[in-house]
Order: sequence, then C-alpha cells, then structure tokens
Amino acid sequence: MSSEPPPAIAATSDSNWPGSTVDHDHKLSTIFQVARIMASERNLGVMLPQFLSGLIETLPVADAGVLMLYDSVALRLKVVADIGYEAPFLQNLQLAAGESLSGKAFQTGETLLFASNNDIMLAMADMS
Repeated sequence: MSSEPPPAIAATSDSNWPGSTVDHDHKLSTIFQVARIMASERNLGVMLPQFLSGLIETLPVADAGVLMLYDSVALRLKVVADIGYEAPFLQNLQLAAGESLSGKAFQTGETLLFASNNDIMLAMADMS
C-alpha cells in the first residue's frame, strides 16, 4: 500500500464549519497526540485507527470516519481504519479511482469539503 496520505473528504453543516467553534487548546492537544502516535507507533494497524480517532476528535462535525489507502497491487482504495461505524462490510470495501466521493478525491488529488448535505448530493449527481 502507498504511504502517501489520501485526499481528505469532509462533510459538515454551515453552522459547524471546521474552525468556527473548536477550542484552540483542544486542537493543539490533538495535534501533539497525533504526532506522538506517528513518532512512537510503527505498526500501521495500530497507528492508523489512533490517527483517525484524533482527527475525528478535532473536527467538531465528525462523529465517524473511514481511512482508506491505495493498494497499488489491487489498484483499489482499501479501508485501513474506521471509527464510529458498526458495519463489518467496511473491512472488505474496495473502491476504484473515481468510484464514490472517496475515489473521486483520490483520482483528482483534490480535497473534497462539503458545507451541507445538499452539496454532497450535488457532488454525487454525476455518479451512477
């Protein structure tokens, strides 16, 4: 699997835009926590769920998340960590570049950030 971080995808509501109400000290503490995890943990299976958990704590609008990395052998994005979902199928989920919003972000190399559910629906309008 590639060690490059995937493009970010976030869904949020207008009133909770990241940075609008998040306590600065909490964000700083989370950054240090993530840095500590990355510096001390060598096992990706342990590190990535902790990393994702730290990100979810920092984003005021995120209750759950999925982290996918590109597998260059399978040519697919594969789930390497998920927090807040009780969906066993996620561990077997594989997406091609361009498939779903995650695959779209990976294919374009651009971050997708949505301010509302309507924005998400618009972004998905061209998907079959």
